[in-house]
Amino acid sequence: MFATFDKKEMPIIHVTLGENIENNEDFNMFCDSWNKCDDIKKPYTFIFDSNSVGLVHIKYAYKMSCFISDLKARKRKLDNVFLEKSIIICNNWYALSLLRLIFSIQKP
Repeated sequence: MFATFDKKEMPIIHVTLGENIENNEDFNMFCDSWNKCDDIKKPYTFIFDSNSVGLVHIKYAYKMSCFISDLKARKRKLDNVFLEKSIIICNNWYALSLLRLIFSIQKP
């Protein structure tokens, strides 16, 4: 699994990202875990730790920007997205480059 979601400190959810996304299933599991955080129906904050991220394929940056776009649309239409803010810890130049690409395609 690419990411672990630790909800012990709700409303803060610590998300630790792994080294690599192996395949589309890994990415889909990441998105599903993110979406399940909204099932609680209470505001929450993500703290992403991306320090272990390796050379993730660039296609997942595009998929992530599409996922963010879908979340924003769902928030507007259904108002069932409870993420208040995200904090991203990134000490890795490659992961930072991917984040910049993601946010240049889709604003957070």
